[in-house]
Amino acid sequence: MGKDRFVFNGVDLPLFDHPYNTSILNERAVEIPIAAHFLNHVTQARGLEVGNVLSHYLPDALIDRRVVDKYEVGTGIENLDVFDIKGEFDYIFTISTMEHVRWDSPEERRLDGARDAINHLYGLLAPGGKMLVTVPFGSNPGLDFAILDHQLRTERETVMMRTGGLWSETKSTGRWECRGGTWQQATSIWWERYGKSTPWAEAVWFGEFEA
Repeated sequence: MGKDRFVFNGVDLPLFDHPYNTSILNERAVEIPIAAHFLNHVTQARGLEVGNVLSHYLPDALIDRRVVDKYEVGTGIENLDVFDIKGEFDYIFTISTMEHVRWDSPEERRLDGARDAINHLYGLLAPGGKMLVTVPFGSNPGLDFAILDHQLRTERETVMMRTGGLWSETKSTGRWECRGGTWQQATSIWWERYGKSTPWAEAVWFGEFEA
């Protein structure tokens, strides 16, 4: 396997390189291909994306899905709070969004808000429906705890961790940062602090759910 690829639960996938948000340098390098892999195995039609992420990277994918984002304004985006989403869906996915719920300004902070939001989305799945949730560790301590304490009803949990790379001192920030490297699957649910060696996530949790 080359440095431009990684393995996720036995599946060889390419790291995602896109100019938007310099994806190859951050967690989008693994989140987007894993989300695409998840969606390639969804056969039902009623889909929901919470947090408008995929359209920035794969604008032609999954045109017939409902996209809900509380704050981002754009064509086809419904500006709703996650707890106000109603309906029944065959598949749901949300990429690096749940950690912001009831935690980031201007929302009032609640340690259990993100966990409750995931549980709400799980309740919208039709029988046999599937959901993928990706969360960068170290952004929301309440959600981190819920994951590490196994409070979510997942079918499978996976953590991808940043490894390798070269350390160098960034003069503008006065900090040492790791550039380059790749991602590998952790052998257990392993937490790492956000921004430990780069400005981005060091470990990303992937939760797969089935109703």
